[in-house]
Amino acid sequence: TQSTWGTQIPRRECPTATMALLYYLATFSMRHAYHVVFFWIALVIPSIFFASVFVHSTSKILPFPTTGDNDIYATYFPDEGLKTPVLVLVEDLNNQDIRQSATVSKFFRELERQVEASENFDTVVGLHQNYWILKRNELFVLADAFVSKNHTTTFAVWEIDIRAPIKAAAFSNDIKALTTEVAEKILGPEYRARVTGYVPIMIEIGNAVLREHSTIESVSIPATLIILWFALGSWRLLVIPLVVLLTLISVAFASMLPVSHFLPVFFGVPNIMSTLGVALGMDYCLLLLSRWMEESRKSANDLATLTMIETSGHTISISSGILILCFAIFAITATGLSKATGIALFITVMTSLAAAITIVPALLSIFPEFFRKSVEIVNEPPTIVDDHEKEDTPFIQKSPESSAPPSESGWAHLARVSIRFRYPLFAVLVLSAIPMTWYASQVRFSRDEAANLSGFEAVDSFHDFERLYGEGKAYPYSILFTTDQSPGAPSSAFSREFFEQSHTVIQKIISHPHTDLENLFGPLVFNSSLVTYDQWLAATSSSVTEFDRTIKILSTHFSNCVQDEFSNATAQKLTLTLTISPLSTQGKEWLDATRRWIKELEPTLSIRVLVAQGATFIIDMIDEQILVLPLSLLFASISVFVLMGFSFRSFVIPLWSSFSVFLTLIWTIAATMIMTNNYSPWQVGMLLSFFVIGFAFDFDVFILTRILECSANGSEHHEAIVEASAKTGPVISSAGLVLTAAFASLLVSSIPTLHLLGFSLAFSIVFDTFVIRCFVVPVMMAIVSDMGLWPSTRSFATVKTRVSTGNSKIAE
Repeated sequence: TQSTWGTQIPRRECPTATMALLYYLATFSMRHAYHVVFFWIALVIPSIFFASVFVHSTSKILPFPTTGDNDIYATYFPDEGLKTPVLVLVEDLNNQDIRQSATVSKFFRELERQVEASENFDTVVGLHQNYWILKRNELFVLADAFVSKNHTTTFAVWEIDIRAPIKAAAFSNDIKALTTEVAEKILGPEYRARVTGYVPIMIEIGNAVLREHSTIESVSIPATLIILWFALGSWRLLVIPLVVLLTLISVAFASMLPVSHFLPVFFGVPNIMSTLGVALGMDYCLLLLSRWMEESRKSANDLATLTMIETSGHTISISSGILILCFAIFAITATGLSKATGIALFITVMTSLAAAITIVPALLSIFPEFFRKSVEIVNEPPTIVDDHEKEDTPFIQKSPESSAPPSESGWAHLARVSIRFRYPLFAVLVLSAIPMTWYASQVRFSRDEAANLSGFEAVDSFHDFERLYGEGKAYPYSILFTTDQSPGAPSSAFSREFFEQSHTVIQKIISHPHTDLENLFGPLVFNSSLVTYDQWLAATSSSVTEFDRTIKILSTHFSNCVQDEFSNATAQKLTLTLTISPLSTQGKEWLDATRRWIKELEPTLSIRVLVAQGATFIIDMIDEQILVLPLSLLFASISVFVLMGFSFRSFVIPLWSSFSVFLTLIWTIAATMIMTNNYSPWQVGMLLSFFVIGFAFDFDVFILTRILECSANGSEHHEAIVEASAKTGPVISSAGLVLTAAFASLLVSSIPTLHLLGFSLAFSIVFDTFVIRCFVVPVMMAIVSDMGLWPSTRSFATVKTRVSTGNSKIAE
């Protein structure tokens, strides 16, 4: 087979389908190098444009679940907002009573007029009037019902419910722009107007992430290139990883554009994709080029390139296969937001492998003289292995090796020490795993995106709002009471029996911590007192006093009655605000406990009760993701175990690798918990597990394949471990540093979630590179000895092949 430059490429007999595919890709890329390069160029040029479109099409709003209690609630109140409102805050900087301010009243009237004229208004929002219902002449919300827990009268708040999340971002931006414009016209310097709430916070965070995207890349790419320069010792070879990196990032981003039209893609996905792309692209290029340099000192360029693909190419194929399996399972088992994230990571790994395995041999074939100047050519007689002495190795190609023993490097010495003290070291590893496992099991997931944020205007305003009005005010729950269709159920939501059963539930609610009658608002509870059926009947019949008129208005707004005919109403609701943050651990426990005892009360009630809206949208969405996490991790671990078992034709090797991965995972979780005081953002907890499983198995593959290769070339088992450690030590260490630098670039982010994810991934790579690879792998391979290939009948001794020197023929 002729290469680009006409060198004869030997035909090989490949023992496995994977090897056959790699051989075909290598020879194809070498024979048609120009076509391969032109193909990628033609693909990259339009991909750059589509990649830019994808980055700006990511969603800044979490997609809320449409099933469960909120789905039932929507059948009774279809026009309700999501109880995650946009809040317009006006503060009197002179600490004056704002309730009688004509200026503030004028400001809110003008703002309301312009909001109603917004093109997004009709389909997105409903003006939430619950809080100014007592003073309908006062447009701003700080009426008697909205005085803060600190009894301040220096803040006015206008609450606008979001009804359609799809247009929530556009509407929130409209509100912010209108608020700034109207405030400049009407409010003087003694007032300050701000916009906050869940939607503005997420938009502000999303914009910050997009701004930081280029900053993260400007840190990760130079840092990884410097490490590659030191590892390879040549600036010429840096051209190849730069080409691979540009190709894989642009193509991966462009491939996500169709996905973003069918699934919501969160704004942090491009940053994670680019970080992973830099890590894998640089890592794969380092492994391929370091092997090419080693082989180029002994053979011609085409033979060196072919051997590079057959050895390091096969190694990165297995390692990327492990990552692909992990992220594919993540994408399949995940729901909502996480599904698109899993698809993005899957596409990034696939693109990284395809770019590295085709572009590297193509460029080496097109510019052989340019790149071979980076290598010191050593003329050595070629080494052959007789055809009839081939052994059934799983995927190891026997490369030419010098018969001289390797020099005793620091890596080799470290491996010898580990082998010598393998049993005490193993005991230390097992004993250290016990407390770390217990400590890692104490991790708790945080659901509050804004809890650890600062430096953002919307976030700081939100914290001010929580401080003044209570943490539960921004996420008010709706307690829904509906008539059941079963026999004996109340015929109307405004009947005596309905009121009595509802009061039973309310009494149960206020008996729990963090709730009391002051936190309930609706026709069933008013002014911190239960409204009896007789009181309600008298109020709606006379409408003489302010109390009567208010109860009638509340009954209209807090029920699904038609045309003020209360007899046809089948549902009532109460607004409930907790005295704690609903997204905190205590808030989550309150919601779980309330839902649990409501189910326990169901047999004694003929009405149906449920908790909906408010923080339930966020909590239910996150719980849905966390619920499938253990099953997803188990499925991913089993799949990777099976893949490694087939690759190494062994049950013992993947079993010990699973132990090393377990060590990396629990130590990483423990380090993350120390950084976050036992709380981890839920996104970090989900992504970290799959990343650690993928990359930990990944590094095990690098050194295990080299151990088998050294055994195949004639080394005794323990010597093979030492020799493999010596040969892979610099390369794997450099690869670990490349991955660490890429993931550590997330530390420059101002978003705590990305910041913590960068720290956790960097720690896991460092631990796996300098602890697992240096100690655990040599120890476990020395302990298992020939049992490492069980249940295969082969042993490490039988995979040795007689090596002799002779003519230039190269055989398996």
